[in-house]
Amino acid sequence: MRFWVWTHKWSSLVCTAFLLVLCVTGLPLIFRGEIDHALGYGASGSAAAKSAPLAAIEAAARAERPTGSIQFLVWEPDKPGVITLSIAPADAKTFHDNENLLIDAATAKPVAGAGKASPTQWLVDLHASLLLGPIGALLLGLPALLLIVALVSGVVIYGPFARKAGFAMVRKDRSRRTIWLDAHNMLGVVILAWTLVVGATGLINTWGEYVIRFWQMSELSRYSAVGGSPAGPVASIDQIVDVARARYPAFEPYFVAYPGSIMAGESFHAVYLRGPQGLEEHIFKPVLVESATGRVLAAPEAPWYVSILALSQPLHFGDYGGAPLKVLWALLDLVTIAVLASGLRLTFSGGRKATGAALSEEPA
Repeated sequence: MRFWVWTHKWSSLVCTAFLLVLCVTGLPLIFRGEIDHALGYGASGSAAAKSAPLAAIEAAARAERPTGSIQFLVWEPDKPGVITLSIAPADAKTFHDNENLLIDAATAKPVAGAGKASPTQWLVDLHASLLLGPIGALLLGLPALLLIVALVSGVVIYGPFARKAGFAMVRKDRSRRTIWLDAHNMLGVVILAWTLVVGATGLINTWGEYVIRFWQMSELSRYSAVGGSPAGPVASIDQIVDVARARYPAFEPYFVAYPGSIMAGESFHAVYLRGPQGLEEHIFKPVLVESATGRVLAAPEAPWYVSILALSQPLHFGDYGGAPLKVLWALLDLVTIAVLASGLRLTFSGGRKATGAALSEEPA
């Protein structure tokens, strides 16, 4: 038991500061779409109107960013009637340097005011990378891993107490510190499943870039040798999307990765489609289309690790069940902040105790 107490104490202490930052910034991000819309930063186009040809939208983007290179063309669910183009500036080093340009799908013109940076974007950058870019995202994998260790060790410590005193028991007839300890343990064990889910999905998301790069190097790259040379004229973007949709008629396009981007090859576009409902909305179907001819090279199934990444991103912020699930996520986030704060209080206000007492009252 001493080992588990030591493991829980130090894994919790090391990751608590990071987790407090993540919980505090993650709380408003659960409602990011609603906050942006309320502040006037939400972008929407003529959703009910007929969409202009994608070639016209592509041309408008190139006119706005003549020195940039289009990397992605995206239909974002929270921006009806708008198509987002991710464009790499001439001096871009990684896809993190890409700039988003929003085009009205009906008029093929830039959306008015869409260039304003939302205040929540700063929170996104802080939550996802501590404002440190790709290194920060990778760094956050450590506290996410330590959180999982702290949760597992906490369960091991709490098990004997729960069998003896009862599950989620708070001993109100004991000392103030014991009441704090029991409250900490009770809250922690009640939200255990949710915290594991959020911690695990957060850990997966920190590896997202490397998961995609591995997929590109191990699987997508082999199709580049099959496709023709990307030099010279290429098929229109409308033709490329149409042939991809014909492969999965019940699916809708989610985004198109252009040649040279992280999710395509040097000689083909990759069109990613998603299903109409349920899990199919989040597990996309890739269709690889040869850029020079517009013919389908392959429609490989996304590997399991890419599907897990696709599922973990919306689950992390409770984007599966609409407003009710978001409210639940927010409440559980607040409880997590209380658990972290009470854990710090117990650790630094307990004073020196005998070994036996420390084992019996260590926060779990």
